[in-house]
Amino acid sequence: MSPSRYRRRIALAAYSSIFVILGLGLAFTLPAGNQIVAAPQAPAVGDVAGGGQGCLGDRVAFVQSGIFVAVHSLVSGSNVRDVGSELFSGEVGRETGAIALTGECGKDSALGAVPAVLTGRIVEGEGLGGEVTVGSTRLAVSIAAVDAEGGSEAGSGQLRGGALLSRILLGVAVVILAARLIGTAFKRIGQPRVIGEIMAGILLG
Repeated sequence: MSPSRYRRRIALAAYSSIFVILGLGLAFTLPAGNQIVAAPQAPAVGDVAGGGQGCLGDRVAFVQSGIFVAVHSLVSGSNVRDVGSELFSGEVGRETGAIALTGECGKDSALGAVPAVLTGRIVEGEGLGGEVTVGSTRLAVSIAAVDAEGGSEAGSGQLRGGALLSRILLGVAVVILAARLIGTAFKRIGQPRVIGEIMAGILLG
């Protein structure tokens, strides 16, 4: 067997192993990923009603990453691009959507920048219901989800659990395959393989 043929077989075996590992990863991780309960998603923007409006203002924005969520001030009538200072932050329960966020009321609110606790429950697609505790005073609050134009918020359509993981692994497989194919094509026309792999990244990106 010539050295070049031997190298080709080694390379083929290496790439085959990568795809086998990716396939096994999908087979074992998708079921586990689907069992993970995703935390309810807070609305991007919400209109505030109730006594808690004196602490939060007329409208707030939520910034969420997994179970971590923060409430920011937002000028009434503005959209999510105009997020102001952070008011409250904390965690949301994966299964219950319960929150207990600590922080302070907005500096421009009726109560001023005083320490407070926002408790309640996030209902995905609807908003939040609960209360704001300022000292010994409890103020009922409800935050209704709205979109950037002020209407009812549409579904987020975000991928979660196993569906998200499968997309990621599929993307990795596509990148590897494209880099391999285009790199080989460039080598056959007398160009360095790495140039073809770079081109593959540009085309996919």
